[in-house]
Amino acid sequence: MKSKFLLSAPSRFDCFLCGRSTVGRNRRNLGLRHIGRGDAKLLAMLGAFLGIKAVPFIIFTSSLIGTVVGLTLMAVQRKDRYLAIPFGPYLAMGAVLYIFYGTWLINWYLRLGK
Repeated sequence: MKSKFLLSAPSRFDCFLCGRSTVGRNRRNLGLRHIGRGDAKLLAMLGAFLGIKAVPFIIFTSSLIGTVVGLTLMAVQRKDRYLAIPFGPYLAMGAVLYIFYGTWLINWYLRLGK
C-alpha cells in the first residue's frame, strides 16, 4: 500500500528548490539580513514529507498563528514592529494542524462560501 505522505525524490527536490529560491529572492529584494534559510529548509522538508498540497495550508495557518502571537507580544511588551520572533515553531504548529485537522479545516473553510 502506497502512503500518501511519500513523494518521489524529484518532487522532494522541487519542493526544496522552491522554498530556497523564494527565501533568497525575498532576502535580496527586501534587504533583510536577519531572515535565515532555516525556515525555508523546514518548509521544504514539510512539503517533501506531507506533500505539495500541504504547503499552502501550512504557510497560511503558521502565518495566522504567528501574527496573533506576534501582535499579542508587541502589545504586552510594548515593542515596535521590529520585534524578532522565530517563525519555525509556527511552521511546526501549522504542520501539526495539517496532519490532525487539515482535511476537516479545509472542508469547513470551503463550506463557508456556500
